[in-house]
Amino acid sequence: MHGFDQCIYINLPPMSALYLKCLKKETSPKEIAAAKAAEKRKEAAKKAAATRAAKKAAKAAEAKKDEKPAEKKAATKKPAAKKAPAMKAPAKKAAAKKADKKD
Repeated sequence: MHGFDQCIYINLPPMSALYLKCLKKETSPKEIAAAKAAEKRKEAAKKAAATRAAKKAAKAAEAKKDEKPAEKKAATKKPAAKKAPAMKAPAKKAAAKKADKKD
């Protein structure tokens, strides 16, 4: 009635009164439209981000596909060099002293 979604008809006896109080805040049509527009922008941003991610993934997959596979080289193992046994600190000092005495 009168462009509103809800209406109510109440029959009151003569010489009576009825007081009504709204407990819930009413949102205006402008506020509703603004909220819907914000939601649409949010959804559009999500779709755009998903599209960018998909394009980036497709581009990376295509670049990987275009790369030539690396040629496999025959694995040749070099023999490990034999290391001299490690000397302990006192033995190193003694060897150094002997070398000094020889000079």
